[in-house]
Amino acid sequence: MTQTEFQSPSSTSLSFPQSVRSRLRSSSAVLGVFLLICCSAGELRAWGEPSASLVSVVTVERGGLNETVEATGTVTAEKQASLSARTEGLVDRISVDAGSRVQKGDLLLELDSALAKLALERAQAALQQAQLALEERQRLFEEGRKLAATGGIPKTEAEARQAALAQQEGVTAQLAIEVRERAEIVDRHRLLAPFPGVVSQKLAEVGEWVNTGVAVLNLVEVDAVRFDARLPQERFASLPMDAPVRVVLDSLPGEEFAGKIIAKIPVKDPISRTFLVRIAVEAPANVLAPGVSGLATFQIQKAVDTLVVPRDALVRQPDGSALVWAVADADSGPTAVARPVKTGKSLADRVQVLGGLQEGERIVLLGNESLREGEALEISKQPARK
Repeated sequence: MTQTEFQSPSSTSLSFPQSVRSRLRSSSAVLGVFLLICCSAGELRAWGEPSASLVSVVTVERGGLNETVEATGTVTAEKQASLSARTEGLVDRISVDAGSRVQKGDLLLELDSALAKLALERAQAALQQAQLALEERQRLFEEGRKLAATGGIPKTEAEARQAALAQQEGVTAQLAIEVRERAEIVDRHRLLAPFPGVVSQKLAEVGEWVNTGVAVLNLVEVDAVRFDARLPQERFASLPMDAPVRVVLDSLPGEEFAGKIIAKIPVKDPISRTFLVRIAVEAPANVLAPGVSGLATFQIQKAVDTLVVPRDALVRQPDGSALVWAVADADSGPTAVARPVKTGKSLADRVQVLGGLQEGERIVLLGNESLREGEALEISKQPARK
């Protein structure tokens, strides 16, 4: 049995192939670079001056916090009506068609009024006879009054003539009312435009019998229009009447028109939970056609003329407070100075600052995550996005 000799590991001599030795040398080099990167700032100071932290800065400015709210809507006419005749009858003439532009008082439609005109003439003739009788009663009364004063006729005769005059006055007044009534009936056979506009639809033709309350024409006022939009109910209280509005119509996607809120309708839609906002749009009348859809953009100011900073410039602390890193100009160059700040309202990426900063100061926007008091800064030449 052969005796085996054992050697301690320390005394053992290892031999590796050439390729393995090359890989070990490469791994050692990579490890050396990794150790250099992981060295602390204190260890780097042992070899030289520490490098400044590269940061992006912005200037503290005064401004406002404006929230943008968008809502779809439709151009609507201030006046639009379904017109019907004021009496029943046969359509004798239609003076307009769909698309006709009319002015207030223009004749739109006329019914056959032959019978109504005859009734009017009969009433006028009766009134004329009553007026002649009234004149005769008046003459007899004046004559009897003079004779009764001189004793020419009994007093009772004078009083009877006075009573007959009063009776004829009543008959004449009644017939005058009947004439006006008959004239009104004749006039109701004519349909006039109640306001200027455009006939959007014709619903009757000549020779057709129409009844009261049944629409024969639709009229739309196109020169006085507005833009109606609906906003969520939670915006009702926060939307001021003087909020600037811009309107873009789907028919003219490349143009934008200024608008002004003229009404907030407090009655909300129970299904969509929205309320109506009515906007007057500064645009030519031929552009704002009723029925055209569009988009209204409202600018709601949450704060006016205040200090505002980008949200990314704030560094939140464990206790809930916030600070920003201001840029101080030292002899050796710009350095970081911690500034506790009091914040107010916020909107999107902007925050109101109520205290701790002054207008015109420079603060760090990017690269502020691990800064320390007095740390040297290298300001990036690339403009920071606010």
